[in-house]
Amino acid sequence: MAFKPNYNQLRNDRDRAKTAKKNEKKRQLEEDTAKRRAHPDDQDGQAQDGQDTAGPTPPAEDAAAQ
Repeated sequence: MAFKPNYNQLRNDRDRAKTAKKNEKKRQLEEDTAKRRAHPDDQDGQAQDGQDTAGPTPPAEDAAAQ
């Protein structure tokens, strides 16, 4: 006859795996945050050449005066 399942041990194994996954995710998030803080000029929204990616610039003030 097989042994009865040890539900407390199974639950502890699941909790341990869940905690490890949370800790890994938190560590990765902290690493990404540290990288961003170390290099604030390298933002995702900016082009590598230093050009603005927002699109064409609006016309100068003389167009608004017309």
